[in-house]
Order: sequence, then structure tokens, then C-alpha cells
Amino acid sequence: MVLIERQLREMTVRSKLTLREIMDIVRNPLMSGDQNGYGQVAHLRSGLTQPDLNIIWVAATGSITTPFVPYWIGTQQVLPEYGKHRYLSSREAEFFVSRDFQIQEASDFAYIIFKRLMYYTCDQPQKFLPEVTEAMVAFENESINRIPEIESTARSLFEVHASDLARRVLTDYSTLRARDALQLGKALLGSIEVRHRLLFGYRAPKLPTMNSHGNDLVQCATHLPWE
Repeated sequence: MVLIERQLREMTVRSKLTLREIMDIVRNPLMSGDQNGYGQVAHLRSGLTQPDLNIIWVAATGSITTPFVPYWIGTQQVLPEYGKHRYLSSREAEFFVSRDFQIQEASDFAYIIFKRLMYYTCDQPQKFLPEVTEAMVAFENESINRIPEIESTARSLFEVHASDLARRVLTDYSTLRARDALQLGKALLGSIEVRHRLLFGYRAPKLPTMNSHGNDLVQCATHLPWE
């Protein structure tokens, strides 16, 4: 953390930090790993008169191997794949799934897809992390480049008091990028899983519990300052 704080101070002295730079810092292997439940970057902009146009960029789990997806405050819903599932809900797994919740639970869970990608990638980061990072950054840059167009349309609708339509524009784009992010994650996971098995083989666990004892967390950083 000290290294990251020093880097941030140096960058802020030099110039105003860009959205891209903040995303890269949050994705830094010293910052992001299995200990992160999710990644998040608040896109702060001065002079924004419409609160609905504030954006939070969210990664479904640690951003080291998960792309940031833009969600405006005006976004009305998220895909079921990014919604509530039993895995992260306290004590839900102790009971059977209700019929009311079965379709939600039947959907893919973005958290698990990107966690699996993290575990394969961080097992051999020298081999896999560069290509994963390249894909995440390219995906996010594509989203960033479309933001002005989407917001221009939404802003015009807000100005004529068509707030519901404006929020629909924001929601549709967030949904599109969330769906694309999921497809990207599945494609990377499929490719890396196959190559990991071929190149490195399966490594069976040796301990009876899968819980970390604090010094063996899943990390993509190959050299940690506290080691």
C-alpha cells in the first residue's frame, strides 16, 4: 500500500489523474487480488448538473482480472448474472432454493466466472496476466470512448423532461456492457483454463481446508513488498 500511496502522490503532483489512470491503479496487482470482493472507481466530474449522470465503474470481483462496467446513478436495473446469488448471501446455502428465486439462481454468476479467471491467471501470472490485462483495458477504453455519446443522448432527454427515456438509455448501455463483459470473461476463462491444464497440469490441494491462513492469499503480484 505504501508503494501505491507514493505513486498516487507523485501522479497528483504531476497532473490531474485521468479515469484510465485510476482504473490502472485499482487494478495494480499490489492492490487487487482475492481479498477484494469487487473493484470500484467513482468517476468524479465538476459541473455535472444532472445527478443521474454520475458514474460508478464496477468490477464484479477483484479488478485484477475483471473489467470495470459503467453504471450511472440513473441506471434502473442490472442483469441477473450480476444480481444476488446464494454464494455471497449469508446462510442461504443452508436451505433449498425457493421456486420464486430459482430462475435468478439458475443464471450465470459473474462473480464466479471472474473468480475462476483470477485463480487460473494468478497461478501463472507471468504467462497469463499480460493478455488478461490487455483485454480488460481494451474493453474499458471502448466503454470510455462511448460515454460522451450515451450521455449526450440522455442529457437531451432529461432537458425535455423525458426522464424515464433518459434513464432507459443509460440502463441499456450499462446492460450491454455488462453482457459484453461476461462474454469476455467466459472467452478468456475458456482459453486460459485449457492452456493452463495443458502447460502446467492439475495441482491437487494438500490441506484439508481451502481457507487461507493470511500468508497464502491468491495474488497476481509475483514480488510482494512484505515478503
